[in-house]
Amino acid sequence: MKTHVISYSKRLLLSLIAMALAVPLLPTAYVKAESCPTSGQNPCWVEKSPMPTARRDLGVAADSQGRIYAVGGSNNEVVLNTFEEYNPMTNAWLTKQPVPVARNSMGFTFNPANGKFYFGGGYEGGVPHDDFYEYNPSTNTWTEKEPLPMPIGGVALAASGGKVYAISGDIVGSNITNVEEYDPATNTWTTRSAIPTPRDSAGLVTAPNGKIYLIGGGIDTGSVADVDEYDPTTDTWTSKAPLSTARASLGASLNANGNIDVVGGNDPAGASFMDSVEEYNPTTNTWTTKSAFPVGIYSLAMALGGDGKVYVPGGFTSTGSVNTNYAGFAPDPTNKDQCKDGGWQNFTNPTFNNQGECVQFVNNL
Repeated sequence: MKTHVISYSKRLLLSLIAMALAVPLLPTAYVKAESCPTSGQNPCWVEKSPMPTARRDLGVAADSQGRIYAVGGSNNEVVLNTFEEYNPMTNAWLTKQPVPVARNSMGFTFNPANGKFYFGGGYEGGVPHDDFYEYNPSTNTWTEKEPLPMPIGGVALAASGGKVYAISGDIVGSNITNVEEYDPATNTWTTRSAIPTPRDSAGLVTAPNGKIYLIGGGIDTGSVADVDEYDPTTDTWTSKAPLSTARASLGASLNANGNIDVVGGNDPAGASFMDSVEEYNPTTNTWTTKSAFPVGIYSLAMALGGDGKVYVPGGFTSTGSVNTNYAGFAPDPTNKDQCKDGGWQNFTNPTFNNQGECVQFVNNL
């Protein structure tokens, strides 16, 4: 009798285990994505809590925790020193210590090596400036640093390898090819190899490979589609596949796939408010046209949030300076074919470790 009881218990336990295993489990990284407002969008664009201050020509960057910071810019003719922080996890904004100077079309970036933000150049009253500031998010304080080597408007900043790079821009109506490297440890600037094409108001993004990508931009006769890759370790520039559409005053940001999203801008044919979106893959050196932005826009900036979404706060549309805050993200897979041929790697929310997890997710819809 005792032997029979043990045998029955074992069979019961094995049956329960088998039943549990028969229920497909979702990937552990799964977090349900928001619904797309329009079926078939990629990325999906959803409005979030608006930025407290409407503005264009602002700077936007994210810290190591994925919080979004928006600084400076202008609302109509008023140049601002406003500084605001957005938390994607709570969908809420906080007002931070204003930057000591009011500027628009300046450079703004986060340096993950020391956890500080950097703000430099830009215009006030149509005049370019050389001011350069460091912001410490831990103390909510700004510190003035060694100024840029020259006054530059329409300049872009990016960080790589612990250094901060000021690239391209405009000095009193003339585009420049300057590349200036800032070392936070010594508070000094060093001139590096010039960019191939002079321009201002370009996109500038550091990819996971540590290389910096200069995208589009404005010249005297309009805009360019040029894309150039800078390798800080060798101080060299390499021309890459161009944008499908030339544009300036665009938004550019890393996305959750490690690729680069480009949104809006102006084109040389006179389209003031572009809504087109392109994604660049640094590994394959290819561009892909994505779902359009909800509205034509330029003089914008954008950054990747801690929730895997790309955020676009503010900018300039046909209605003027705006305080809208859009989040862009890849939709969930809806059929197994999307998981094939490496397609499972294209999804960021949920994230899959292999094709099987992607198929398993679809089976549970």
